[in-house]
Amino acid sequence: MFTQVSKQNGYIYPDEKRYVPRWEVKNPVTGRIDNKIDMQGETVDLSCAGTCIALDQDLGEVNQNVQLTVYLSDTAKVDLQGNIVWTKNVGDKKEVGVKFFNTSSKIQQMILDYSYEVDRKTVVNHWFEGWSDSEE
Repeated sequence: MFTQVSKQNGYIYPDEKRYVPRWEVKNPVTGRIDNKIDMQGETVDLSCAGTCIALDQDLGEVNQNVQLTVYLSDTAKVDLQGNIVWTKNVGDKKEVGVKFFNTSSKIQQMILDYSYEVDRKTVVNHWFEGWSDSEE
């Protein structure tokens, strides 16, 4: 489920600085780190520009490249390239932040379409916050 949009700055997370919002979703993820370490986990959040992934083991270090497959549904998946930009321990999990690169517009659109289907109201409210269709 999505977190509430902060009225203070209009982003999904209160201290969010990204233009592209990330949606809280739990999708299975598989991949390889630097073409040698296999990994699997699940997304914590996802956007067209990046993701946070929860892993059961400590696999990733900052500045490593990753090739990911994110399973959006039973019938849809996206293959992505990225770079690990941060890591942290959260309970018994290791979370890694991945910034995507070389993502085609088709893949970006698939992620947006998926996010829109998950929760249309939150997506629309984020993008059109402050707009009104009523005349005053």
